Amino acid sequence: MFVHNDVNQMIVVEISLLVLSILCGLCLIYGLYDFWKLRHEMVIINRRGDLVIAVQICCIVILLLGYPLTFVYEYQHSRSIAPCYAVTIAMHICFNPFYYHFIFLSFARYWLIYYDFCFSKSMLNLEWKKIINTEFTYTEDEWYIAHRRNYGNQKYVTQRTVILSAFISAISLTAAFLHEFGVTTFRFYHLLNVIVLPFAALWLFYIGRKLPTFYDNIYMTKEAKILAYLCGFLLCVYMFSILLQNTMGWNVYALLLYYAPCILGAFFMPFFSTFWVVKQIKCTALLHNKSSSNSAAAAAAAYNNQYDRGAAVHTLPLKLIFASQELFDSFMQHVIKEFNVEVVLSLIEFMQFKQHSIETLKIDVRDIDADHRVRCSFPANTPLSAIVYGEEPMPATL
Repeated sequence: MFVHNDVNQMIVVEISLLVLSILCGLCLIYGLYDFWKLRHEMVIINRRGDLVIAVQICCIVILLLGYPLTFVYEYQHSRSIAPCYAVTIAMHICFNPFYYHFIFLSFARYWLIYYDFCFSKSMLNLEWKKIINTEFTYTEDEWYIAHRRNYGNQKYVTQRTVILSAFISAISLTAAFLHEFGVTTFRFYHLLNVIVLPFAALWLFYIGRKLPTFYDNIYMTKEAKILAYLCGFLLCVYMFSILLQNTMGWNVYALLLYYAPCILGAFFMPFFSTFWVVKQIKCTALLHNKSSSNSAAAAAAAYNNQYDRGAAVHTLPLKLIFASQELFDSFMQHVIKEFNVEVVLSLIEFMQFKQHSIETLKIDVRDIDADHRVRCSFPANTPLSAIVYGEEPMPATL
């Protein structure tokens, strides 16, 4: 039973929150437009750009449809107007499913990025050699390498996340409709929302605190920490509004403190993941300055350090890097930090497949690659790919 102390003040606050929600939704559309143009950049892919886009779309629907319809619904109650069932049904459909998908897809994204950081850190000590051959045994400390195909796989995690989110959304919608049509008086869906929101904030805070110290060229650590503290503050305000409702009833302050943190939370999480991050990493410059020059410079620095060169070497041919064990190990550690190790691993397997085909099919190399332009050599201790060679033994140098 709602207690309305001042109807006019309630309406003013509802209109203000409605305008805030719409403005936030329009800002997210603008941020999504810029982010969408850069979705194929590697720095965006490393930030799980597909999930960012999905979360942003959910938040846009919530802010432009879910909350405005909620305030129309609240207006009907404040004026004691008979509820319009079309508005009620549309409100729950435009809010509940998208709310839970927003929460759980954010869970999945931050987990996958956390996994990427831990996975890359595990590979820094030349653990990348274990990826292309399954002959290695995994210890407990190498859990992130052993489970990269399931708990670190975006498709695997996203599918199960969407199923869980859809299941909880169905429960929430069913409970909401049972209450709205007078079948039950208990607001189970409201209780479910109150439970999920604090859990989401605590999960984000945990990820922000647990992210390992790492070369963060995608600004993920900064984003996670900012959002962790922001969501912690908004959660405190939200829980205070719940306490206020239970002690003073549903008044202007409870209305403002209940909905404002939810609107700002639905705005800032995708906002920081798109517009703010794009500005931080200056993706417009990234479009014209590819990271290949950085990789070459890093390898050149490693070359100088390894051989104590007096003169600076700014660039090195990739074939020279690939042929030297010291340079290749340094180069692999660099691409691990850039979250691009899979690119080099795929090249290794392509070259091994080509060599295996030449040996198996008895092909004369002079007929297809006389100048060695489409082949390159790797250090002798490079593992043989399990995909190419199956159960064949690895090089003895390992």
